[in-house]
Formats: sequence, structure tokens, C-alpha cells
Amino acid sequence: MSAGPYPDPLRRFLAQLDALRSGGVPAMDQVGRLLVGLAADEEYFAPLVAQMPAESPAVQPERGPRLVLVHRPEGA
Repeated sequence: MSAGPYPDPLRRFLAQLDALRSGGVPAMDQVGRLLVGLAADEEYFAPLVAQMPAESPAVQPERGPRLVLVHRPEGA
């Protein structure tokens, strides 16, 4: 999988995921740790979440690991 023209946090995540995959099929706990690290990048995600309407519908891929962003209005 190529990191392509993605922003730095996503490019780093994809590079780390590729490194895990180089040893075969990675364990989901390893992938989960990478997703937690990615999700913790508030500098990257805060502006994106702020742009999301509070009532935006959830979109779920059919398979694979997921990182779900939810915009909850202040106080919700």
C-alpha cells in the first residue's frame, strides 16, 4: 500500500501499517495501537472534527479496521 499524497499523520500511519504487514498478517491489537496513536493526533483531527456537522450520519466500511470520528456539540 502506497502512502501516496496523504497528510503527514496518515502517511506515518500507513508506513507503520506497512511495517507491521511486512512480517505477515499483523495482529489486530497491533493495528489497534496504531489506530489509537493516529486518533490521538488532536492537532490533525481537531480542525476536521470541527468542520463536521453534529448530525452527520455514520459511514462504516464493509470490513477492516475503522477509525470513527464523531462530532458532538459542546455539552453533549
